[in-house]
Amino acid sequence: MTSSLHLALLICDTPTPKVVEDYGAYDKLFRLVFDKARPADVDISWSDFDVVNRQEYPSIDDIQAKKYDGIVITGSARGAYEDEEWIHKLIDFVKQVREQTPQARIVGICFGHQIIAIASGGACKPNPSGWEFGYTDTELTPLGRRYFNTSKTQMAIQEVHKDYVPELPPNFKCLATTAPHTPVQVMVSDDNRVISIQGHPEFPAEVVKLLMEKRLEAGILKQDFVQESLKKLYTKPIDDLWIVQHFISFLLGKVPAVQDAEGSNSDLKQIPITILSTPHVRLTAAAGEVVCDPSAEQIFDYLSELNMRFSYLVVERMDEANDQYYMQVKLNNDGSCLLEYRFGSADAHFQTTIIGPFAFSGQQNVAMIVTAWASGKDDLWKNGLTWNKLVLN
Repeated sequence: MTSSLHLALLICDTPTPKVVEDYGAYDKLFRLVFDKARPADVDISWSDFDVVNRQEYPSIDDIQAKKYDGIVITGSARGAYEDEEWIHKLIDFVKQVREQTPQARIVGICFGHQIIAIASGGACKPNPSGWEFGYTDTELTPLGRRYFNTSKTQMAIQEVHKDYVPELPPNFKCLATTAPHTPVQVMVSDDNRVISIQGHPEFPAEVVKLLMEKRLEAGILKQDFVQESLKKLYTKPIDDLWIVQHFISFLLGKVPAVQDAEGSNSDLKQIPITILSTPHVRLTAAAGEVVCDPSAEQIFDYLSELNMRFSYLVVERMDEANDQYYMQVKLNNDGSCLLEYRFGSADAHFQTTIIGPFAFSGQQNVAMIVTAWASGKDDLWKNGLTWNKLVLN
């Protein structure tokens, strides 16, 4: 089953002519990185809005009607604090969206990150510590590691900024930092509807190099600073696709609630698993298709709720024993096991997926007993609820 995203791109600047000539303007750069990062079963389309010259925006009516699945705000060479009509209008637009369509999802990049901070009651100002330019290691906060479901402690991103958000605006949490230089590198709103980053995941190294050389020629950057930055530009891996993948999951609503990411594994024991009591459910689906059948509506509503609360579900193949396969469905934010699938045939084939709770491959009919649990493996059978012979094609 394919998911679709239609995104409104608020274009806040045009890169230098050389960048546009060789790599394209922001519309092309964002399409390229999102297309590279998207899962194979997610289609992304865009509507572009020039908020600088034409000062055009998606209508609030269209946003309320869910014509757009998200709003993406680009970077700019201008300062978010500058006294310009179009900047004031952009800030007011973000405020209006947040007030009138709180369900709308917004992603901000660099200047967009700073605009979101101001619109949310925070600030943006010139950084007294100077530039962050090129390859930069940011530190993921403990909340950031849980929110992104990763064991990594750092995220490498391309930076091109001398302005910064000095502190979190009200009702936001910090996910990544380079404090003391730039305390707020990535932030997410408490209602999980806005996420933003100071870096530029849409800029490949070649674009950063061009921007660096342009500023060197203009006397904005010093030679030794540029030489040191260029050493790291092509020699270290970058996490641009990794973070954009998370932005796509965010726009799809497949990320944990901020409050759940802040919580602990004990939260699982509060999950009302009694909703899984429907017996003898029989479903059929084509190979690789996410199962959804009206006869099991309450089950899939429940799993969808888990997806919204805890991120998309990850299925892992476990040990094989007595000619049976064991599969565990895990919650992405803490790795705790929620469901175990017990397959009766060693010939059954299963493909790990992060797109939905039930995505299968293989042509055989598979008889499956599903048991829910919320504690430990020893309690699997005595505490679990069972569906008999959930059949898939």
